[in-house]
Amino acid sequence: MINLTKKEKQMRELANKMLAEGKALRSKVGVEVKDIKDVLKKRICSFFVKYKKRAGITNTQLSSILDIGEEDVMRILAYHIDHFSLDELVDLLEKAQRSDSSISKDEILKTS
Repeated sequence: MINLTKKEKQMRELANKMLAEGKALRSKVGVEVKDIKDVLKKRICSFFVKYKKRAGITNTQLSSILDIGEEDVMRILAYHIDHFSLDELVDLLEKAQRSDSSISKDEILKTS
């Protein structure tokens, strides 16, 4: 285990709090893209990051909408695509669309 200074611990706690509240987002680093499936998985993760921010919801609320644990929500928002199959992410996308009729197919398919 790494020994952190008091200041480093405070910064880590602040960063975790901001991430949990949706006030800060992780970078799109996640996992290196290897093929078209990974590109699609990363695009779906990107959609969820944007959706969470636009809807102003917490990780807990998003996990409730998607019916998955908060750890999985955090993995999605951090672009950890290696934890999910493309089918799983598409199923989650469909759950989100069923729970929020304002999500259009055009919004999901946007490239930017």
